[in-house]
Amino acid sequence: MSKPIVFIHGSGDSARIWRLQVEELSKDYQVSAIDLPGHGQRPDSLPIEVTVLDYARAVHDIIRDELRLDQPIIVGHSLGGAIALTMALEYGSELGGLILVGTGSRLRVLKGTPTGDGNGYQSSQ
Repeated sequence: MSKPIVFIHGSGDSARIWRLQVEELSKDYQVSAIDLPGHGQRPDSLPIEVTVLDYARAVHDIIRDELRLDQPIIVGHSLGGAIALTMALEYGSELGGLILVGTGSRLRVLKGTPTGDGNGYQSSQ
């Protein structure tokens, strides 16, 4: 049996961004796209000064407690990719793999935009 796939959207987006991928891949795989806390249909449950690690823990809980998936492949776009990378560091043995889309180990964002880097904000310079 193939590993389930979980899609994580970027900042300010929602699970709906993955609707075409979910529709197509659902023909052959178990696929889920989740809303991050405070995005889409999911209420905000995180602190005001949220970090990527906070999001990674929340996504881990969603996958474990709500979706009840084992060894999922995590697909992350932008912030979702940073969350996926953090999940690999924190919960690597629980993951089936990573697919990163338009992301990196350090995201460059506009000044005054929350980055989750622990400081809350990062200059784009």
